[in-house]
Amino acid sequence: MSKSLLKSAEQLLNDTEERFQQALKELEAFTPINFHDKEGNPSPFYLPLIYSLLGHQVEKLQDLDLPLKEARRLLQVGEGLPENVGVSCLILQEVALALDFIQGKEPATQNGFHYNGPIAENQLRELGIKLLDGRLAGLALLSGQAKNSQAAEKIVRELRSRGLLLLLGGEDLVGQLSRVEWGYESGIIPLGPRLNSLIYAFGFACAFALQFGRVKPGDLSGIREYNRSNLRSFYLSLGPFSESGGIALAEALALELPVITDVELPEFALPDRVLRIPFDQLPGRDDLEKAENLVERCIDRGGIRVSLPKEPSIPVEYRTELESEAISEEALQVELKGFELVTMRDFSEIKDGRTCVVGPEIEEVGREGSIGLLVEVAGRRMKKDFEPVLERQLLHLIGSAEGVEHKGSRDRTQIRISRRAVQKGLKLEHLGHIVHIGLHRDFELIVDKVQVTIYTEEEKVRELLKEAREIYRERDARVAGLRDEAVENFYSCLSCQSLSPYHLCIITPERPGMCGAVSWLDCQASYEINPDGQNHPLSRDGCLDPVKGEWESINKYVYEHSQMKFSRFCLNSILDDPPTVSSLCECLTTIIPEANGVMVIDREDTSPTPLGMTFGEFLNMAVGAQTPGIIGHAKAYLTSRKFLAAEGGIKRVVWMSKRLKEEMKDGLREACRRAGESDILEKIGDGETTPTIDELLAFLQEKKHPALDMPPIM
Repeated sequence: MSKSLLKSAEQLLNDTEERFQQALKELEAFTPINFHDKEGNPSPFYLPLIYSLLGHQVEKLQDLDLPLKEARRLLQVGEGLPENVGVSCLILQEVALALDFIQGKEPATQNGFHYNGPIAENQLRELGIKLLDGRLAGLALLSGQAKNSQAAEKIVRELRSRGLLLLLGGEDLVGQLSRVEWGYESGIIPLGPRLNSLIYAFGFACAFALQFGRVKPGDLSGIREYNRSNLRSFYLSLGPFSESGGIALAEALALELPVITDVELPEFALPDRVLRIPFDQLPGRDDLEKAENLVERCIDRGGIRVSLPKEPSIPVEYRTELESEAISEEALQVELKGFELVTMRDFSEIKDGRTCVVGPEIEEVGREGSIGLLVEVAGRRMKKDFEPVLERQLLHLIGSAEGVEHKGSRDRTQIRISRRAVQKGLKLEHLGHIVHIGLHRDFELIVDKVQVTIYTEEEKVRELLKEAREIYRERDARVAGLRDEAVENFYSCLSCQSLSPYHLCIITPERPGMCGAVSWLDCQASYEINPDGQNHPLSRDGCLDPVKGEWESINKYVYEHSQMKFSRFCLNSILDDPPTVSSLCECLTTIIPEANGVMVIDREDTSPTPLGMTFGEFLNMAVGAQTPGIIGHAKAYLTSRKFLAAEGGIKRVVWMSKRLKEEMKDGLREACRRAGESDILEKIGDGETTPTIDELLAFLQEKKHPALDMPPIM
């Protein structure tokens, strides 16, 4: 055990305790403490490190007393145990930063530069999901000072090009990066000017385990184990160790993060736990090549798989942060509508890496065009059940290209490409390359070969669309015979939380995902591929209401994974705590009190409804929220036995978008027959027959719609 480290930790304890006592003299004990980033967005879990390590909630100044006492206890038993000293320092430095927040010193600003401060709660959710599903390859914590600014910039750009999220602590490294774009979107986040700002990074790592690993607060060994298995990460300390640098290294080791340094090791750092890589001894003709080789060694040490391999032939950037990019009408070069399909083939039928475009390229299409994206895969461990799981990834992969917006799925695929991207040389074949790289990267255990064909000839797209829809129907038919009561588990889906951080879907055999692209069987396959991904099995324990669809175990999961925003979901009710609404839902159903029923609006329907609002206006009001009277759902849910089971089911539908009614007429007639009202479909109004509420009410009276004789819906 290093005496200098212990002395530094004891000095930190004394200084922090003194500051705390002084704050108690100057301020009320109930003075609130709130961590937030530079934009004012709150951090998760109170003070995330103290909550994670001790299970203690810090909301007021007086709440800092217990962590300080625990930090002193750890130091007293810490001789010979660097991990105890490291944990003590983690607690003490978070307390010190909390006192800085009270004094208005955090998030810090220095020489006009605004540091980020803690990682916000909404960003923990968004970045955490990307770390889990592979859209972010890993996490790199950086501090110190590189040999020169050119080497510093090379290290940072190389790490980002490989898809890592970078959290930087201290002004030295930040000062070497004058040409770098900062912030959540760029994936390079400067936390603070002092080295102790790495506490925000360590807090992010601990909060990650609580949020996604179901690790209980206070379970340090659980945090270490979860992050060791799921958070691909490392801490790179550049330049000589100062007193605070030694503390930071001890803190990283206490959380069992892989540590790399390019200087002599402090005496307490065990060589098998810290990798020393002298910069000047690295292979390379110059400092830039040495920096690139340093990055390779760090990635290997962190057990990180490269997120997006370099592809010189692709003329635009492609990275996960670009997924949310929207292409305006003014910037639009072309909008392509059609379908996308992933299908399994025999090894002999396809050639890995082959990408071809059948039909006109982007610049030849005009303003609007058709697209059929056929992705054929082969693999020794590939299964037919995995096709929809891979298909869902096309949204993320294609949307990661600069100047490309991808919306929808299946036969509602929509790809918008900007004029600027085309001017840079982007072609459709490049999107095929990105799909090839991404599927190999994210599903290397099951995918051995990927072949991509992109069709833009309108007649050919129409021809293939019929075949694709038949495959979609076959997939849906496989789950159609399943009943909720026949399975042991439901599944969660957290895929949309990067768009709506508090939303989640509970997926059952009779209630598919709201986007329409995720069935119960898809979730089962997804969990088999990646147990740490977006779909988790949920037991149906403690049935509270079988008609409304409410279980204690589901409610508990909802509470834990909605960031404690929602405590109750009734899966089959529109009025009693219905599920939250996804921004990608295929349909919205909302009540019409005057008609004692509900109307169903198709996502593609842009016209006003009898209530005077469009689909988009209703969605803006309800997205990500629990809104009694409005639910989002897939088209297939309309024909489910569970549709609005608590309110009377299909007999409550009094109005429906015309296109949807035509598309779903066969399934709807069968649902009506099951409900004992085989002619309901003819009694349901639509945008052509009953565009206003008065016309709808008259129509329902004339047709004697059964909803008028049902008990009041409200």
